[in-house]
Amino acid sequence: MKAVRVVVALATLCLASGATASERRSLSSVDVRACGATVPAATKSVLTISPDGDGIADCAAVRFRLARPAEVAFVVSQRKPHAQVVHVERLRAQAGPTTVVWAPPPTIAERTYVTRLLLRGREGVSLGGPVIRVRGPWARFVQESYLPGDTAMLRVETGGATLTLEVVDAATGEVVAGPRRVQGPVAGVRVGRWRPGVYVARLSGGEVVTQAPLVVRSAPSARPRVAVVLPTSTWQAYNFLDVDGDGTGDTWYASRRRESARLDRPFLGSGLPPFFGRYDRPFLRWLAESGRRADVLADVDLDRVPDPRTLDRRYDLLVFPGHHEYVTEHELDLVEGFRDRGGNLAFLSADAFHWRVARDGLVLRRKDQWRLRKHPRPEAALVGVQYLASDDGTHRGSYVVRNTRCAPWLFRGTGLVRGARFGWSGVEISATTADSPKGTCVVAEIPNLLGPRRTAQMAYYQTPAGAKVFAAGAFCLANDSPVVHRLLDNLWTRLSRP
Repeated sequence: MKAVRVVVALATLCLASGATASERRSLSSVDVRACGATVPAATKSVLTISPDGDGIADCAAVRFRLARPAEVAFVVSQRKPHAQVVHVERLRAQAGPTTVVWAPPPTIAERTYVTRLLLRGREGVSLGGPVIRVRGPWARFVQESYLPGDTAMLRVETGGATLTLEVVDAATGEVVAGPRRVQGPVAGVRVGRWRPGVYVARLSGGEVVTQAPLVVRSAPSARPRVAVVLPTSTWQAYNFLDVDGDGTGDTWYASRRRESARLDRPFLGSGLPPFFGRYDRPFLRWLAESGRRADVLADVDLDRVPDPRTLDRRYDLLVFPGHHEYVTEHELDLVEGFRDRGGNLAFLSADAFHWRVARDGLVLRRKDQWRLRKHPRPEAALVGVQYLASDDGTHRGSYVVRNTRCAPWLFRGTGLVRGARFGWSGVEISATTADSPKGTCVVAEIPNLLGPRRTAQMAYYQTPAGAKVFAAGAFCLANDSPVVHRLLDNLWTRLSRP
């Protein structure tokens, strides 16, 4: 299936610094087109191909003209996640036009690739070439969340192919809408009386080819007193999709020169947010299987709540189950004010509320770390713990129970006593600091997980206003374990009470 049936582009190659005037004159009339296209577009600088073997835009044809014969190497590279050369083709080109074709295998990763032409001469000349984007079909919902009764607008690019669309509950796999046939570019999905949660639009043509996540909130008239807030801003921060075609993903994780990420991009690969299956789905599955009722919000939904008083009227407990690293100033003010009014909080992963971001329309801009601002607001003062270290999951370990007296209800029915071990967590870790609220208790920890004194700490504290705040201190509390599920049951029961 095609993301773009035939996408063509024109790119002028620029000589590297140091090339002679003669060398600059040796190359001209360069264009790039998808295999099967006849005329390149004159206003584009990126070529999109989708190498799935159907004969349509499976490869890229780069045509250039030499003033004199030369030995040429056509090099295709990726910049992220690790810079490396993925293809080199060497040829002896005669004077006049020459075409070189790159036909990547269907298994190649979806991303943008940068190209160069290397002309072998007395010193050798390197010339920047066109950017080639490898894409398959994609889909994304126009908004981050919807209410029951809304029509969720799904933007679809199928390359002209007709696909089958169905909507499934991400937690249970239950089909809640469809199947139906769609071709694009827009499909409306009527949100039924579905329980609040995450749903997935699944597009297939014999097999699943792409997906798109959809957050469904509770109707205000039936709103539960607990809200689960999904880290949708962090989802996009970790999305490496390159829309502007510069060869790197549109996120600060792809380039040190970038401090923004677009919020309206589909996700690479399967179409689901990065690490969704590891960080978010286990909790959503537990939520569905346990029969707990909760509203489900995207970051933008929480950001739209006007003040802590309104948030307090709506909910008794806010649960942050995933990697909630990036928050706006309004979101921090709101959650902090909610806590100060006696609202309860549960952070079920590490590295929460670490960075300040700002929403500028459909662009998310990273500003600074809360703890390093001129007037610091360290996350430990709210969460109880704050980011300490990461090794991308190379090391995992079990929690060791340290204190059962400050929160005896947490361990009820688990059989856990001081010194007992449970779970298997890691990835990123957080720990208490001098900024943790007075009386913060470390109930369990993963000692020296990422080196000496790099210990993940599970913490709990209460405020004079009666707020109860829990932080897991590592990824991820909601792994599939009866003991962990019982801990979640106990935590929910205790913190969902006003």
